[in-house]
Amino acid sequence: MQRRERILMIAVGVLAGGWLLDGAVVGPALSWYDGVRSTAQKAHEETAQSQALVDRQSRIMTDWRRRHAAGLLDDEATARFRMQSALAEAARSGGVTLDNVGGGQLVPATRDETCDTLRLTATGQGGLAQVMGFLRSLQASPQPLRIERSELSAGDARKDLIDLSLTVSTRLVPAKARSGRGVPEGTAAWTGEAVDPAPGEAVVAAKPFLAERRGGARVVSTETAKPATPAAAGGWALVGIVVRDGTTTAFLRHLGDGRERSLAVGEELDGHVASAVDADGIVLGSGDEAKRITVGTQLDGTPVPATSGQRPAASGQQPAASGQRPATSGQQPAASTPLSDPGREAILERLRQQRNRTP
Repeated sequence: MQRRERILMIAVGVLAGGWLLDGAVVGPALSWYDGVRSTAQKAHEETAQSQALVDRQSRIMTDWRRRHAAGLLDDEATARFRMQSALAEAARSGGVTLDNVGGGQLVPATRDETCDTLRLTATGQGGLAQVMGFLRSLQASPQPLRIERSELSAGDARKDLIDLSLTVSTRLVPAKARSGRGVPEGTAAWTGEAVDPAPGEAVVAAKPFLAERRGGARVVSTETAKPATPAAAGGWALVGIVVRDGTTTAFLRHLGDGRERSLAVGEELDGHVASAVDADGIVLGSGDEAKRITVGTQLDGTPVPATSGQRPAASGQQPAASGQRPATSGQQPAASTPLSDPGREAILERLRQQRNRTP
C-alpha cells in the first residue's frame, strides 16, 4: 500500500471516528447539558417566586384577612344585601337614579378557582357628571367589588341625561370552605381606595353624548366680541311659587315638551331633591352640593329665553288684568318669568282653580 493511500485511509478513519464520537458521546452530552440547564433555570425561577411569596406572606395574609372581614366570608344573602346597599349608597353620593337592581346570580367556583362569584345587574340614569361620580363612588366602596361591564348611552343628544347599565360582582368563600374559618380579632376590614377624579372630569368636559360638544364661548371677532346667545331651552324651569294653606309649592314647566309639575320640599326632580321652597325660589341638592333656583331660571341657573313681554301672576294671588303685577299687602310677590300667551293663560287658569277649591 502506497503512502498516499495510507494517509487517505487514516483521514477517513479519523473522520469516521469523529462522527461516531459526536453522535454517540458529544451530541447526547450536549443535549443532556441543555436539559439540565433548562431545568435549573425553571427551578431557579420557581424558587424565586416561592421566595417572593414567603417574603410577602405576612402582607398577603393580612390583605386576605381584611378582605374576609369586608365580606368574603358572608353567606349569599348577606353578600347580596351588602352589594345592593353599596349600589344605593353610590347612587345617593353621585346623584344617579337607579331604576332597577337585579336579584343576583351566584356562579360556583370552577376547578381552577377558590371563590364563588356573585353578580348583580343594575340600570339607572343621570347626568354625565353624576354617572362618573357614581362609578367613582362604587369603585371606592368598602366592599370588594368588581365592575365587570358598564354601558352608557343617551337617548337624546340635546339633553345631558345618560342611561347606565352595569354588572357588578364580588367574591365569596364557598360554604364548605367557610365552615371553621374566621377572621382574627382586631382585623381591620378592607376598604376601597379613593379614585382619581381627573379621568372622569376629562370625560365630562369632552361632552361625548351631547350634540353640542364645544366648550366655552366662541370669539366672533378679534375686535368686538358679541355676547353669547343663550342655549335653546329644553329643561325644567321654575315658573312660579304657589302658597296655599300655609304650604309653599314650586311650579315648574319643561321648556322642551311642555310638561308641567309641582315640587314640594323633599320631592325629587332629575336626581335633585328639593330641600327648601320659599317665595324666592327653591333649593335643590344633589349629593353634598346645593344650589338655589330662582323663579324665571332653569335648573342649571340659566335664564328662561324670553318669548313674550308678559309675565304670570304672582304666586298665591288672584290674577290681575294683563300687563299688571298684583301684590297683596304685607306679602312679597314672587318673581316671574316671561312666557308665551298660551303658557301664561294655562298657569293663570290653574291658579284660579286652586284658589276656587280653597275653602
